Formats: sequence, structure tokens, C-alpha cells
Amino acid sequence: MTRRYSKSINVALYALGAIALTAGMAQAVVRTHWATVHGSGKVVQSSGGVFVETTDVGNYLVHVSGEDANRCALHATIGSPADSPSAIGFITVYFSPIHPHDFFVNTRNKKGEPADRPFHIVVTCGNT
Repeated sequence: MTRRYSKSINVALYALGAIALTAGMAQAVVRTHWATVHGSGKVVQSSGGVFVETTDVGNYLVHVSGEDANRCALHATIGSPADSPSAIGFITVYFSPIHPHDFFVNTRNKKGEPADRPFHIVVTCGNT
């Protein structure tokens, strides 16, 4: 059985739903950190608070100040910091088992061998 309400009740129910949705959205806070990194590990540009250290060929330790990176989404792609294409390769990311503010980025050439490659990273963090 379909229940029909008066127009004023429908408007009131819609308004209550919008308030509930808005209240829920007000609590959701998303923080985004990003960086463009040269193959040498030098941060070319960033949102701030992102530091990169080269640990070996194609291996980088990334630190995000003030965030528990283990509770964030990590996104990485090989890409040139300039207006030219970068060499073909692969990239992976994984959380540091020791330091919660850190994660690792590994870059490889098209044969899968460790190789220094420029990359872009985005770290998206929310309420936990």
C-alpha cells in the first residue's frame, strides 16, 4: 500500500532528510596530500608536508607529516614532472610496517627491473 502525504508533510520530510544528510557530511573530513617527484627522489612540487628519500635504485621512502599513512588511500603513477613523457615502467606502493607516517614507492622499468622513475603521488585521508 502506497501512503500519500500532504504537500507540507512531504516538504517537511524532504527537509529533515536534507538536514540529516548535511549533518553526516559535516562530520566527514577528507585531507589530501600530493607530490610530484623526480626520479632522483627530489620533490618538484607538493601540497606541503610530503618528503621523499631515495633508499635504493627505484625505491623511495615517502613521509607525510601529521598523517597516519596506514589509514589513508595511496595513489601513485609514473609521470614526468616536466612537459615531456616519462619512460615506461611500473609503480607499486606499500605501507611501512615500522613507521605509520611513511610508505614506500617502488618503480621498475618495462622489464620489471628496479629503475629510478619520476612519479606523482596522492594520499587521501579521512576520519578514522
